[in-house]
Amino acid sequence: MNGVHDLGGMHGFGPIRPEPNEPVFHHDWERRVFGVMMAAFGGRQYNVDQFRRLCHRNRIERGR
Repeated sequence: MNGVHDLGGMHGFGPIRPEPNEPVFHHDWERRVFGVMMAAFGGRQYNVDQFRRLCHRNRIERGR
């Protein structure tokens, strides 16, 4: 497996070089989505496997 969603990601893109003084979130939507995800996972509404399955199912239903 060598897909973007596989553990470790895809190969061949070289090392990750963090930006100096990089912010935790680059955009406001990232902060909001992170909060929603933490609430869902922390509240035991979903586990990682269930969430991944939902993402893939929704992607297939939309034809992507």
